[in-house]
Amino acid sequence: MSLPVSTPGIRTIPAARLVDFNPRNQMGKDTEESLQLLFKENPKKGCEALFKQYYAALCSHSVRLVYSKEVAEDIVSEVFCKFWSDRVYETVTTSCVAYLYQAVRNRSYNYLRWELQKARQSTDSHELAVVAYEPSPAEMVQFDELQRKVEQTIEQLPSQCKRVFLLSRFEIANIRKSLKSFRLALKPSNRT
Repeated sequence: MSLPVSTPGIRTIPAARLVDFNPRNQMGKDTEESLQLLFKENPKKGCEALFKQYYAALCSHSVRLVYSKEVAEDIVSEVFCKFWSDRVYETVTTSCVAYLYQAVRNRSYNYLRWELQKARQSTDSHELAVVAYEPSPAEMVQFDELQRKVEQTIEQLPSQCKRVFLLSRFEIANIRKSLKSFRLALKPSNRT
């Protein structure tokens, strides 16, 4: 490694403090030490390096749990956002990468738990809506009017048609049986 040349007006960093962060070296001891030094020097660059290096791998890790690429990307982004905004990197004592994997895993599990509760609640509320349904007064009036119209229409039918309709409708008898009992032939209607 060459020593930086001093140029007027430009601040130089001593060679001992330069950190060579190699993103291809995953989760090695050197990488963790490099990350910790980078975070001490410039936390923003440390987070950027972590994000560039591990975002895709963390998304892949989350997709295996939540089975949705979009949800996994959201989860990983939220974890990185919280990692930066809450300055979690200052409190991590062992491995930032291990922390991120664990945080993504926990956030993915929380998402699955939330989805399961949401599905249970929608099923429960749907069942409650069906069981505890009470018609409104307006619906009851509409039903009564409709029932009266049906009764009036039935009363206007010829006597045999009326009997067939009532047997088929209210006594749950088969139309063919009803027609046989009245010795009527089942003929297709030819309407023009």
